Amino acid sequence: MSTASVPEKPLFDAGPIALGAFASSTLILSSVNVNFVDKTTFQAVIASAWVMGGLVQLLVGIYSLTVGRLFASVAFMSYGGFWLSFAVFETFYLSKVPPAEHGHATALFLAPWLIFTIILWIASFKTSMAFVIGVGLLVLTIAALILGQANTNENWIKIGGWLGLVLALEIFYIAAAELINQMFGRHILPLGAFSTE
Repeated sequence: MSTASVPEKPLFDAGPIALGAFASSTLILSSVNVNFVDKTTFQAVIASAWVMGGLVQLLVGIYSLTVGRLFASVAFMSYGGFWLSFAVFETFYLSKVPPAEHGHATALFLAPWLIFTIILWIASFKTSMAFVIGVGLLVLTIAALILGQANTNENWIKIGGWLGLVLALEIFYIAAAELINQMFGRHILPLGAFSTE
């Protein structure tokens, strides 16, 4: 019997790298959205979006694809693409939009990601409770930011920022759990077994 189509068990799970990268970029952006720091510091968000949120996640997503980890590859490659396109949008294109339409343009940019994230949230029910909560928080965060941007409503943007901070901490926890559990070879930090089977 040929095993050529069966992916070999990876030597390690690179997920914590991409999870940490996503959480880092989310934490920085959300800190701006809740006004922890002045909006003039937004370039820190862009720098993180290019490298951590974008490039690092994309590379881990490609690696995950080669070892047959479907959920990880879809999530990391997609959100790596999200952060890279966000950096491109903010760096090169938003300035070409009339200032009065910046919010509408940003809401339009985010809208397809809300649909995709809902799909990913449904798929996450075959992973762990921690991922279900994390992706669910991401759905709520994006929805709040769309409402805030589309209506130029700072309150909704702040709500999205607070949700984003909680999301970042949740994803940092998943990254820590996956890394620590791998290193110690046992479940030290729980992720919550969850399956619809």
